[in-house]
Amino acid sequence: MMRKLPWILLAISLLANAGFLYGALQAQQAADRLAQAPEAREEAVAERLGLSEAQQAELEALRQRLRERLEADRAGGAREAEHERLMAELARPDYDRAAVEALLLERNAERAAAWADMSAEVHAFLQRLDPPQRETFLALAGEDRGFLRRLMFPHWGSRGG
Repeated sequence: MMRKLPWILLAISLLANAGFLYGALQAQQAADRLAQAPEAREEAVAERLGLSEAQQAELEALRQRLRERLEADRAGGAREAEHERLMAELARPDYDRAAVEALLLERNAERAAAWADMSAEVHAFLQRLDPPQRETFLALAGEDRGFLRRLMFPHWGSRGG
């Protein structure tokens, strides 16, 4: 019996390692599917939160409004104007720290206001969820810093930004 013990332990070890490898591969494949398909990610989140059809439609409408807001902000030409103003300041012979700082503070204030407006919409959606859904949503957002951004802006999540 003592001569068989190492072979039995080896067989158990091989089975355990094979099981671990299988589980790791399955998890990697699931992660790859979610990373490549925003729709699958949305379905997974909706399933985890237990969203009803109406709540899923509301989430999609919210995402569309936020997407339109960002696209409108980008299309407005404000970014290009800010960039041109900054380049003009950098091209001056004398560096004017106060002017550059004022430009950057103005830019940050505008961005903060836009994000505050969008956050108000996300907050309103969150308040309409059932308490267990809200707790799950907040837990997911707390565990994963990029959760909210990927949920609301799936194209950003794929860029990592």
